Amino acid sequence: MAYSQASSRKRQQVGHPVTPGGLSEQDHDRIHALADRGWSCSRIACAITKHPGTVYWFMCREGLIAPKQTDTPKVYSRGGRVVRRFGREEDAFIVALRVQGYGPTAITDLAAKRFGFARPLHSVVCRLVMLAGLESREEAA
Repeated sequence: MAYSQASSRKRQQVGHPVTPGGLSEQDHDRIHALADRGWSCSRIACAITKHPGTVYWFMCREGLIAPKQTDTPKVYSRGGRVVRRFGREEDAFIVALRVQGYGPTAITDLAAKRFGFARPLHSVVCRLVMLAGLESREEAA
């Protein structure tokens, strides 16, 4: 088992060697090619020796896969923190606000009021990036 290179967090085990550092342009090209062949994030991560989370983020950002969604947001604990997955309704709400011209801070505040759960600003920004990637890919198709 190899370990990911998480600096301030507990290192996570993955089932393949992990090369530290970000993704190179060559990695980007390879991910696109392998995703077009139907490979999963985990399989691609193993092939390019990167952490599956790094590959998942890139694939979502590029619109190669849809970010995980649920009809009923799932709430669970991970590493001592409460995690609440984004639901379809919340995704639609934050995208609608983005389209109306609201900034990330306002979107985060309005979503907290509407759904009764305060998310970190960074979580909302990342989710908007993921959804924008999917939207761009769908428009290009």
